[in-house]
Amino acid sequence: MKPASFSSNRLYLADPADARIFRHATARKRVAAILTNREFLVLLIICGVGLLATTVLSVAAPGFAVSFTSLQQFL
Repeated sequence: MKPASFSSNRLYLADPADARIFRHATARKRVAAILTNREFLVLLIICGVGLLATTVLSVAAPGFAVSFTSLQQFL
């Protein structure tokens, strides 16, 4: 029994570019595509909620800002 040779069984694509990506996209279209990406929007919302929670906590707890700055020295 002869071992299979995978080096000769390659699949070559005639046009390897993804059909969803425009070849001649302008910078404005690229930025618009990034800003409308669902994953980016979810990440932006999570970061915004974290920033809002940190801001509210720093205002609500008077000693939080001092302890946060002391923790920042270790990072």
